[in-house]
Amino acid sequence: MIFNINELVSELDILPISNDTLRQITYILNEQTSESLSSFISQSFQSLLNIEYWAWRILSKDYREWTNEPNYYDLFQALTSFNTKLAINDNNITIETKGILLIPHSIEWIDGIFDQIDRCDDTFLSIISLWLITLSHFVHEYSQFVSSPVIAHINYRIARNILMTDQYKIYLNQLREPHPSQSIFTIKQLFYLKTCSLSLSAYLSPIPQNFIYTGEQIIKYLAGDYIQIILVHSYTVKSWSQELLSCIASLISLISTCCWWGGEEAHHINMIVSNDLTLYDHIPALIRIISYKPFHECIDGQWPNMETILIDSIIGLLRGAVNTEKLSCFIRMTTSLPDILTSLVQTAPYDRIVLCAHGLLTEILTDEQLKELKIVKNIKRSCVDILEQAWNDPSQKYLHIPLLHILRGLANLSKNDLVQENISKLNKMPLLIEMLDRYPIVYDILWGLSFNSSIQEQLRSNHSFMIKLTDVEKNYSNEKIRKIAHGILWNLNSYHDEQIASSSEIFDGTIFDIMISYSHQDKDICKQLYDELVRNGYKVWIDFDQIHGNIMDAMAQAIEHSRTILICMSEQYRRSNYCRAEAEYAFQRQLKIIPVLLQEHYKPDGWLLFLIGQALYVDFTKYEYSTAIEMLIKEVQASRIQTFHKIEVRSDQNMLSVPARNLPIVEHLSKTKVRPENIQNWTVEHVNSWLKENNLFEMSQLLSDVDGPTLIYFSEYLIKGDTQQILASLQQDS
Repeated sequence: MIFNINELVSELDILPISNDTLRQITYILNEQTSESLSSFISQSFQSLLNIEYWAWRILSKDYREWTNEPNYYDLFQALTSFNTKLAINDNNITIETKGILLIPHSIEWIDGIFDQIDRCDDTFLSIISLWLITLSHFVHEYSQFVSSPVIAHINYRIARNILMTDQYKIYLNQLREPHPSQSIFTIKQLFYLKTCSLSLSAYLSPIPQNFIYTGEQIIKYLAGDYIQIILVHSYTVKSWSQELLSCIASLISLISTCCWWGGEEAHHINMIVSNDLTLYDHIPALIRIISYKPFHECIDGQWPNMETILIDSIIGLLRGAVNTEKLSCFIRMTTSLPDILTSLVQTAPYDRIVLCAHGLLTEILTDEQLKELKIVKNIKRSCVDILEQAWNDPSQKYLHIPLLHILRGLANLSKNDLVQENISKLNKMPLLIEMLDRYPIVYDILWGLSFNSSIQEQLRSNHSFMIKLTDVEKNYSNEKIRKIAHGILWNLNSYHDEQIASSSEIFDGTIFDIMISYSHQDKDICKQLYDELVRNGYKVWIDFDQIHGNIMDAMAQAIEHSRTILICMSEQYRRSNYCRAEAEYAFQRQLKIIPVLLQEHYKPDGWLLFLIGQALYVDFTKYEYSTAIEMLIKEVQASRIQTFHKIEVRSDQNMLSVPARNLPIVEHLSKTKVRPENIQNWTVEHVNSWLKENNLFEMSQLLSDVDGPTLIYFSEYLIKGDTQQILASLQQDS
């Protein structure tokens, strides 16, 4: 059966339209396959455009003129199927051609459709739903079309006439029941909760829009119902109907979009998880939903079905919660999410889900766990190649994923020593440097990478970059970027002593007992630590009241003028380039380090674990605050004694040199009696307490029966005896 579509299209203007014409056009459209689509469009483009526009005009008129005509309905169904194939087809059909065919050119047609919504029948509404869903998926995949005035007007009408209405809330309220009756899922209800929610989500997600409502307003209107719906149905996921799935997936998609709306962070997530109660209810609820394996098996790699939208949207919400509420340790230690995401990375056919799951894993895994990720093991193919393709693509995207999101994942990975080592072998610093002007987040990536010695050399050898970095440090308008630039320069400059000496007048000779090194995410509890230490008579340096001038130089001077450094450990501390630079410099200068654990569920990892080694730390998550403070004060006292009164030990031809009769008399900080000044008069108890106060606990056990005269003899024996024999004897005794 062969029909000429060009002749048939001309008959659409002859009223009344014959049923044969409608049937023949329907037949032609249904006959098209993915393989034939490209040639068919190239041969019949104008006729197809006329059919699309004719359909929009008919839909905008009185629905009663055609809804009782089966041939009209069949044609609209065939055109919907054709448009879906068109949207997902990548065989020589340009994006511009797709946009021209799929997007109507008249706002009046849109108004004609929405003016009938409240009084139309199910036939009309089901066709409109199919058309808007196809359009939503197309805009989601090709976000450049959100600037279309028609697309903007469609979503303006949806927001004003559908979303922010009492009827939408009524439909939401029906979903709050644990086992909603299947009868509630009417065509109109699904149009409201599924079709319109998806359309808004696709329209609002790519870039901030000048819209009738803000993301904050939409979340505020929906949050109460949304939270209850997710909590209730997260326990019944195995019994979800396809209709319930579509409503929940569309709702989560809209909420996720509104949380991320208008910035690089999910600023509005705190409206969903406004307190610990909702936070620790809602996050596990989302994880229960995403962990349901049958959803994973239904993910479509070519066209986002409901399962794909559900998984993708939940990952987006979880990323926002982890970034904003700092939940990485809680999620890593108490949930199965890392295993779920790892499974999705390995099996999901939808590339956006794979990359976003990778991005979330970089947020929640430890450094050691990250090393096992495929994207880390094969950093060139999995990450750098993706970056390069996105950078060279006019849309600045890779598989519709914005380059900024990919860079955000690399920013997390850049803190990992294995990633640094692998990237150093690829010689891709010029690629990152090229991105600096357009994507300032690359400065942070380069700072993280610059802790690697090979990358340091690559950056130093790039003279234009070094000139640019120096200029940015001095003249860039953004203060945060200026500080990051100085941080990179600090890592690349090995002559720190001269820098510090040149501006040492800041401290004017002041010596601090303690320096507190912390992430600003933990500033509240660190302020409490500061106040407590000051009340106990210690001179304490902390950057919220001592910083002057350049932040890195001030940090270095603080270390040079402090006896002890408190490392306030948390996930954010380990992720902070500034904190790493601070801690590593203190380590190089051999300051006494006292680690303090502030974040529940966090265990030191990566460079931080290497730096503190086997040192015991004061755990503020394990003990009551007052108890932990007491432990901290005792640790500081012990380090103070050790710093001021340690035995002088000199290396001289492999001999230990200890002044025999000038052992330091320690001012006793406890309630025991002060020791005699003359060591000859020391008892066994005096010797034992002196050893312990100098942190020589093992020696106090080995010398448990030694008094003052014997201690002097032992000192002389250390000077005159055979060093190796003495050490072997002590080792055997211990």
